[in-house]
Amino acid sequence: GKEKAHTINSPRTKLLTLIAPAPFADEISCQCQAPHEKLTITQARLGTPVDRPVRVYADGIFDLFHSGHARALMQAKTLFPNSYLLVGVCSDDLTHKFKGFTVMNENERYEALRHCRYVDEVIRDAPWTLTPEFLEKHKECLCQHRELKVSQHQTSLLELYETMMSMLDATSKEDIPPKS
Repeated sequence: GKEKAHTINSPRTKLLTLIAPAPFADEISCQCQAPHEKLTITQARLGTPVDRPVRVYADGIFDLFHSGHARALMQAKTLFPNSYLLVGVCSDDLTHKFKGFTVMNENERYEALRHCRYVDEVIRDAPWTLTPEFLEKHKECLCQHRELKVSQHQTSLLELYETMMSMLDATSKEDIPPKS
């Protein structure tokens, strides 16, 4: 018989991420089976249909990937009962320009993330500054940007997301105003 095209939410793709590295975003189709719609934090906490996971985006440099990186990604992945974790990794060019030199090159950093059990998809050459266009392209709902840190008064990434959303007064990427 004919092979069906596999999307990021198909059971076969989910099974493959358990026994193979996470795919690169530019190598798979981002076609959610359910239409893209706004979610509030409350709706996401209650759970979403199996075919419509909450798409959570986290990014960073991830040089010398270690247990602290993995723990942060685990927290991002487990924020909601049904989530899909996309992880953006900045390129060598951007990192060297804005932060400094790395020990690992970008390809080594991409591969390290692909083998983290919490990561569903890796986005190569992630932007230093998130834009509405980037969020739309990858259909992200919630973001944990590398510049946002968990303070001593916040006990979890969920509190961080709530703080970020209350600061933006936004419940989804559609509510983020364009940069001036």
